[in-house]
Amino acid sequence: MSAVVGVVTGTWLGLVVLGGTALAAHPFGAEDAGTVGAGVAEVELATAVDGARSDVGCVGVSMVLHVGLSDAFDLGASLGLDSAPRPDGSWGSSMIAPVVDGKLRLTEPTGPAPGLAAKLSWRPAVDGQAPSGHEVQGLLAATWEVDASELELNAGATGGDDDTTFQVAVGASTRLNDLVHVGVDTVLSLAPGEPAGLEMMAGALFHVTPSRVVSVGVGAGWGGGEATWVATAGLTAAFGGGQ
Repeated sequence: MSAVVGVVTGTWLGLVVLGGTALAAHPFGAEDAGTVGAGVAEVELATAVDGARSDVGCVGVSMVLHVGLSDAFDLGASLGLDSAPRPDGSWGSSMIAPVVDGKLRLTEPTGPAPGLAAKLSWRPAVDGQAPSGHEVQGLLAATWEVDASELELNAGATGGDDDTTFQVAVGASTRLNDLVHVGVDTVLSLAPGEPAGLEMMAGALFHVTPSRVVSVGVGAGWGGGEATWVATAGLTAAFGGGQ
């Protein structure tokens, strides 16, 4: 999988759980300031396909778990598997490095004041199949709520043993009705000495029940002189806490 194709799955689907191909089961790239709630376990199952032009670069599946230890604090972990074409035309599969994270809600949105949350994520860095260090991401998320709509603004940095990448994300979403929630997002990634990466994505959430959500999304990315695309689908289910 090319580095630019990796930017799409890494930044869009992994912004909340570091870069790479770790996937989030919702199609929106911006993290909100909410938490799952005390005693709630939220499981996200997702798949994503990405590529450049008509070429498929990677197919990935993942599971993300978040558990609310309190109303204001979540712990999360993710596991995944991706498959990509080899130079000889065959396909090979590999495990995605696991990610663990913690998210603390600092304030609730009140009137013109946004809700704020801080998130810290960690995963081992992998070179081929061998561990080669670690990566840590710090992220600050702000959410403004107006009627049935939300605006998210994220600022974060991902650092490893050799380099640091900075990310800024802006997202807007709205509930059309009790069933459908739609949104669009833009993510900008900057690394010293590297071309900037820009990703845009649109998606929809379908609230089948209050605790079961189906998601779909499509996106495009630009960076390093190559345009890329990604399509995602997922299912989120919440358990406990009166669900």
